[in-house]
Amino acid sequence: MRTSMVPSMLNMLAYNLNRGSDNVRLFEAGNVFEASGSDSNAMPRELKRISIGATGNADAEVVNGLAPGAAARPLTFFDLKGDIESLLSSFSQWTLYYDSQTADYYHPGRSARAVLDGAIVAQFGQIHPDVAAVRKLRQDVFVAEIYLDRLYKHDLRQVRYEALPRFPAVERDFSFVFDDSVEFSKIYEGVSRLEIAELRSFIPVEIFRGEKIGAGKYSILMRAKLQSSERTLRDDEVAQWAGQIARALEGLGGVQRA
Repeated sequence: MRTSMVPSMLNMLAYNLNRGSDNVRLFEAGNVFEASGSDSNAMPRELKRISIGATGNADAEVVNGLAPGAAARPLTFFDLKGDIESLLSSFSQWTLYYDSQTADYYHPGRSARAVLDGAIVAQFGQIHPDVAAVRKLRQDVFVAEIYLDRLYKHDLRQVRYEALPRFPAVERDFSFVFDDSVEFSKIYEGVSRLEIAELRSFIPVEIFRGEKIGAGKYSILMRAKLQSSERTLRDDEVAQWAGQIARALEGLGGVQRA
């Protein structure tokens, strides 16, 4: 009874590479087993998983099967991350962020976990070079594991169309210094928990590291967009929401820059 689908996926990728197929895209749906608890006599749980494997060049944009002038580009971690993001966007969600606490068979700098509403629903990235060397994989290999038992607890997202807003948006910038251990995904999650209905977006604009910031720290400029579909926002309520956001960032250990 297998506990992971990754070994079989690596075997299939190696099989293709060893037979001259340099650009490979594979997936497998199946079951894995994990212990139910500390009781050694308990029956293991059977869980549904999807495994995705990819190696070679990223797909170029084509027209009628041709890509005139398009140069081959190697597949990267961000190509795989985009595929995972596209998949997860189909499910209803309140918060979604990514962290780097992946299994040790992943490359530590080129892998991530997807945390959807507090539950880990996927981990993905480049296979660790040491693992690739043992399996004699001669080029970078990328794998994703999707935990269907957790993902299926979320309904499919209902697509909604809204008229373009008639009232103007207001933007506010926030410049903070954080420890390197605080990733933007955590920052975004902290701001999302405020549940400000008028907050349309909260994005990083600029990141800076240097002697003036200090070792192990970075400065980040973030921009909040606030907008109502029913009325023009008042200055006092925008100031109130901006204060809430600033306090949430300070609660994550951030220090506001002048």
